[in-house]
Amino acid sequence: MSRNIYNVAAIVSFVLVVGNSVMPVAATKVPDANLKLSDKLSDEALEEQMKQFAVAIKGAIAGVSAKFKANADTEKLIANLPSKETVVQTKDVQRFREYSGLSEIYLFNNKISQAEALRSWVVANAAKVLGADDPSPAVLDSDFGLFYYDSGNLARAETLFKETMPRLEAQMSTKPDEVRNNLISVYAGLAEISFNRGKKADARRFLDKINQIAPAQ
Repeated sequence: MSRNIYNVAAIVSFVLVVGNSVMPVAATKVPDANLKLSDKLSDEALEEQMKQFAVAIKGAIAGVSAKFKANADTEKLIANLPSKETVVQTKDVQRFREYSGLSEIYLFNNKISQAEALRSWVVANAAKVLGADDPSPAVLDSDFGLFYYDSGNLARAETLFKETMPRLEAQMSTKPDEVRNNLISVYAGLAEISFNRGKKADARRFLDKINQIAPAQ
């Protein structure tokens, strides 16, 4: 069971960027250094962009969800894993990542309490096993945030996105290739949530953040 298979946010970001759901950075010229790209969007265009975000996120998660449900035999997976205590004591990176993936299998099979309990354990022990600078806990939390977003639990999604955002941003200077996709997905989720709450300025701010880090189209 590879941790990369379960990077939901990265897959969502791929759909957002490859599907051209983000305003292209390279194609847009901004003569005024103080003018943000989102300032050039009318409210109607901003609304259309948010609709594209919502469709891209939900479409990507629908596809990913099937993969998680195909791994629903959690008892078999657990039987092949050493105890959590052993994994931490021996700093078994591979098995630790498998536990992280297992938390998402629980999540997408609607075993929420088990998923959250395991997520909490992963986040609490990640620094001991993976090192303090490993982005995996933030990556995991961004995936959980996207699940809650798709499930309609926007309050929980927003909380996870906002907690995860500064952690991922801090990694952009040293590990951009590992966190960029997750951060784009977090920004997109926060933009769409903000827009639907009538906070258009916040939605534009997150849209600008995406353009700052998204690959040129």
